[in-house]
Amino acid sequence: MAVNSSTFNFKRLPWACISAMLVLFVVQATFAFQSGLQNALFVFSEASLSDPLRIHYFLDQAKKDEGKKVLLVGTSQSREGFDVRILNERFKNNDITFYNLGAAAYSGADLYMEIDRILDAEPDLIVYMPYVGNFYLDYDFKRLKYYYHPKIISFFLEKVGHKPLLENKWFFCDAYLSYISYFYKYREELKPILYNVLDYFAFRRGKKVEPKYFRYDENFELEYFEKQVKRFKGKRFYFSDYTEAEQYAFHKTIQAIKKSETPFFVIDAPGNPRIKSVYVPEVGIAYEAFLTKILRDEGISFLSRRELPDFAMDEFIDFTHLNAVGRAKLTNFFAEYLEKNYTTLIQRQS
Repeated sequence: MAVNSSTFNFKRLPWACISAMLVLFVVQATFAFQSGLQNALFVFSEASLSDPLRIHYFLDQAKKDEGKKVLLVGTSQSREGFDVRILNERFKNNDITFYNLGAAAYSGADLYMEIDRILDAEPDLIVYMPYVGNFYLDYDFKRLKYYYHPKIISFFLEKVGHKPLLENKWFFCDAYLSYISYFYKYREELKPILYNVLDYFAFRRGKKVEPKYFRYDENFELEYFEKQVKRFKGKRFYFSDYTEAEQYAFHKTIQAIKKSETPFFVIDAPGNPRIKSVYVPEVGIAYEAFLTKILRDEGISFLSRRELPDFAMDEFIDFTHLNAVGRAKLTNFFAEYLEKNYTTLIQRQS
C-alpha cells in the first residue's frame, strides 16, 4: 500500500524538532563553556554593549580560579570606576585576583536574581558599589532576560502586584527563552563582537588585540550637562513604584550573602558634583538614609561617599562615570583601604 509521504513526514516532525533542539543545546553548551571561544568573545567585546555577556565570562573565570578572588559588583559606575589591572598588579603577591562585574543599569532586583551565580564562584570578598539609580528608577524589564531567575516572579507579585507583570509579559517570555538559550540571550551582544572580529581580520590582522575594559574615553562637553538639566527637570532619579521592591531585593540579597558567610563590603559610588542638579534633594537624602540604615542594621562594612576622596567635576565623563584620572584616584584609594583592612573585612563576616 502506498504511504502518504506528507503524513509520514508529519509524524516524524516532533522527533526531528526534538533532535534539532538537542543538537542546538549541545552546540550552545560547547560554545558557552569552551574556554578559547569565551576568551575570544571577551577580547572582541565592547564595554557597556556587551556587559551581560562579560559578566558571564568573568564569573566563569572566577569559578576556575583556585586562588583568592574579589568580585566587584555594581552598575557601570563600578565598571568605569575600578581598574582591575592596577588592583591585580598591586595584590599579585597576595595571590588575590579582582574581577569587575560592573554592568550598565544593574539594579537591586538584578543583583537579587544574580546573587546565587555570584556566590557559586566562591569569592573571598564581594564588593558592591551602589548609586542612587539602583533604587530610584523604574525597573527596566528589557534587561530582565540577562539576569532572569524564576524566583523573581513571586518576588514581583509580592512587592508590585500582578499588573506590571501582565503589562510586561512579553519581556518575561523573552527572559525565559534567554534562560534556556545562550545564543538567544546574547544575540544583540554577539553582533558587535562579530563586527569587531571581521574588522580585525580585514584590516588589523597580526596586530595584538587588547581587551576593552572601559566604555568612555573623553569628558562630555559642558553643553551636554546643560541639556541634561533641561531634559530631566529634576527628575533623573525619583521615588518610583519599584523603589520599595528594589530596596527589598537588596535586603534579600544581603541576607543570602550573610547566609553563605561570604564577606561583603559596600562602597558608595562617587558622583559628579553636578549630579544634584538633575534630581531633587529628597531623593538623595532618602537614598543615603536607606543605605546607611540597612547596612548598619545588617552589620555590613560600608564606606560612604563622604569617606571617599574628593572628586572634581573634571574627573568625571558625565554625571556618574569617572574618567581615567578619577578612576586611578578611586582605584588607588580602594587598594590602600584593602591593604589596611582586608583581613578585618574577611574575618568580620566569616
